[in-house]
Amino acid sequence: MNSTEPKVVQTSGEETLFTVTANFTAEPVGDVLRFWLERLGLEPGRLEFSSYNQVFQELMAPGSALASSAPGVNFLLVRFEDWARDQSESLRTETIAASAREFVIALDDLAKRARRPTVLLLCPPSRNVSADLELAGVLQRLEGDVRQAVAGLRGVSVITSEEVAALYPVDEVDDPEGDRQGHIPFTRAYWVALGTILARKARTFLRPPHKVIAVDADNTLWGGVVAEAGADQLQVAGEWSRLQEYLHGLKQQGILLVLVSKNKEEDVAEAFRRPGMVLRREDFVAWKVNWKPKSENLRALAAELSLGLDSFIFLDDNPMECAEVAAHCPSVTVLPLPSQAGDVHSFLRHVWAFDLPPTTSADTGRTEQYRQQADRQQFQASANSFREFLEKLELRVDLAAPRPEQFERAAQLTQRTNQFNATGVRRTASELGSLIASGERQALLVRVRDRFGDYGEVGLCVYALADSELIVENFLLSCRVLGKGVEHRLLSELGGVAGELGKGCVVIPFRPTDRNEPAARFLDAVGRAFEKDNLYRFPARHAKAVVFDPDSANESLPTDDADSAVRATGPVARCDYGE
Repeated sequence: MNSTEPKVVQTSGEETLFTVTANFTAEPVGDVLRFWLERLGLEPGRLEFSSYNQVFQELMAPGSALASSAPGVNFLLVRFEDWARDQSESLRTETIAASAREFVIALDDLAKRARRPTVLLLCPPSRNVSADLELAGVLQRLEGDVRQAVAGLRGVSVITSEEVAALYPVDEVDDPEGDRQGHIPFTRAYWVALGTILARKARTFLRPPHKVIAVDADNTLWGGVVAEAGADQLQVAGEWSRLQEYLHGLKQQGILLVLVSKNKEEDVAEAFRRPGMVLRREDFVAWKVNWKPKSENLRALAAELSLGLDSFIFLDDNPMECAEVAAHCPSVTVLPLPSQAGDVHSFLRHVWAFDLPPTTSADTGRTEQYRQQADRQQFQASANSFREFLEKLELRVDLAAPRPEQFERAAQLTQRTNQFNATGVRRTASELGSLIASGERQALLVRVRDRFGDYGEVGLCVYALADSELIVENFLLSCRVLGKGVEHRLLSELGGVAGELGKGCVVIPFRPTDRNEPAARFLDAVGRAFEKDNLYRFPARHAKAVVFDPDSANESLPTDDADSAVRATGPVARCDYGE
């Protein structure tokens, strides 16, 4: 079966493919990449190197490894001077400039077809080129032009030599003798730096990011103990300010901040009001300021936010507190801060858990969305019934095919949604965009609004069309909207689409994980009669007739009446943790 033929998705440890393509001999980076990929758990995996100096051929060939549909990452390593390696000095600049223009065109073509993210690493010039000030200036300008040209390409990320040097400085970068003999331009130490930063970038595409940073207050966010020194005497400049700026930047990228402190709440509140603080009370979506064990407070915060503890990072200066959390909340990533304040900034830059994939519009507003969720919960508590709550909530559900600028968010949903996720199939923006652009797959992106605000894009369905069936490959929703009938609207819409296309059946496979019981409960509630071997084959007319009844205490199964409604209540769709 080729990739254009729809099939019921079974995701069973498909091999991950990493490709390395360069305009020089890049095989020495292989050992470093294999080292990190194994330790990151990105196995089973296969590392492939393109033929020597075949960048343009690999970018343009439809059947090249760069265009593979296998999960993984493409690594492109380019050193501009190597495009004119055999040219005379009089032709070098012209040749390099022309090659750079052709490279951008070829990369743009690949980006439209590629189903995997591509990491472009712009390597530093050799010391001989750097010594030629005129040529070095030309190459620097060309690098800027290339970076600007590829900045908007789908699924393409750029790493510059300056970024490598900032994170992993190496005294001797280029190896003139290795370059002369085998076009192996770098020293062993620099290959280690390159492989490390490539593996670090690959991790952001292939592992779901953490969602919450839980941070201590005294001697963590500021220097000193507020209860002893008073808010006015706390140290908030220097390393303390840089830590707060770092956390604020992560918050802007969608990470939720929560505070966990053994203190009096009024003392901590006063500290956040003092001049010089970068973070303010409103930057935290929740906090627990009391004398309880911090592990207990973290579990309470996870429940309040509807998030799993494995999505939490815990930052604290106190080794005892870190040990207590690690012992009682083993799924939390615990990071003891360095005892020397001057080491904090360097420490933070080298924590891979803080690396995030490309930011979407949903990320920048995530803290506000969680505040809105708290308002909804209060509103629900004041309603006389769940039906009254839903009626006054003024819920609006929009389902439409995702636009190209929404592919990143749609892919993010597949990476971050664990509970209401029927198949667990993860997608990248490159893969999703390629599948939809080619017509091989179609998709529905779910957006929800109500009187309290915009939930944003919170659900996705990706499906293929077979002879008589609409086969679903992704069926997922954020837990923030479950229990309100959104899941029923999505299934009903699929039934309607199938009917309009002349397909008699909507097929939803279910692949059990240790987290997706909410999806199982929903599918079982509305489709128990149609399930066999974890495949739910809904007749299209029944899927279209699914509705949500907030008053019903029990779920009923479809009847033979085409106009009958399949009903399910909120509790069936509830889950413990959200996207």
